Amino acid sequence: EPEDWLPEIEGQIDIVIDGVCSNGFSTSRATLRGKNSKLVCIGTAAKYKAEQIFSGMPVAAMWQVTQATWLMSQTTFFDVFRFNEEHNDIFKEDLLYLFQLLRDG
Repeated sequence: EPEDWLPEIEGQIDIVIDGVCSNGFSTSRATLRGKNSKLVCIGTAAKYKAEQIFSGMPVAAMWQVTQATWLMSQTTFFDVFRFNEEHNDIFKEDLLYLFQLLRDG
């Protein structure tokens, strides 16, 4: 839970990647160090429990994506799945590079 770890890192992170959106990205935003820090939202998994669906996506998730894309400063929404579909070769190359970094420690 955020209350368990947020006090330890609040205001100390330069780049945060959030794929869950458990509380509208507010916890992730609270960890940002300053005005040059960046929150990259890559998903809204927590919002898929919502019951209201529009165009195949929960309304709550659509609202969070809209906020991250247009209304929150220091915040970007990156659609991993769309990028994979549109730039499969780059996606594959980047993913293999990340796996190599993990493997190499």
